[in-house]
Amino acid sequence: MDINLLIELEEMAFNADSPETQNEKVIQTWMSLGYSRSDTETEIASVSKLQVQKAVWKPTAFELRQTVYIILAAPLDTPGKVKAAAALAEMPEVKEGTSEDTGEMVQVCSIGVPGRFAIDSWISRQGLVLKPLFITETKALKNFDSCTCYPTLGIPSTTLPQFRPSSVER
Repeated sequence: MDINLLIELEEMAFNADSPETQNEKVIQTWMSLGYSRSDTETEIASVSKLQVQKAVWKPTAFELRQTVYIILAAPLDTPGKVKAAAALAEMPEVKEGTSEDTGEMVQVCSIGVPGRFAIDSWISRQGLVLKPLFITETKALKNFDSCTCYPTLGIPSTTLPQFRPSSVER
């Protein structure tokens, strides 16, 4: 097989996937319908903004039970930077602790699941390589047994199995 053909096919595939090529094709299509280039670019920008605004995140039941913390380190090394990147309404509370591995002092901020998604998208928009470390804490569901006078977590009887009678005889 011809190596030049493979190189050409690879370049075509790369160009077909690039956003600039796709955007230029859309502009050319609109211009063929009688729109000017500036009108077309304005219309494409307004449609793109609408699509971004329509993307609504709805948390799952599992995500509602989670608490997400971010370790304060570059590029998000202050609570103010975390607030801006996570689009939080209030300044996040800083908690301090020590690392189990190195014994160094570590600072974390609670940002929640929506804050984590906002920070991930902020990092991708900035084109950063360094990603912050997130700590996720999930709270267990507590389903109490409603059939007993002593509610327990999922245990139908408060008597341990070894102390339960083997028959109903009296």
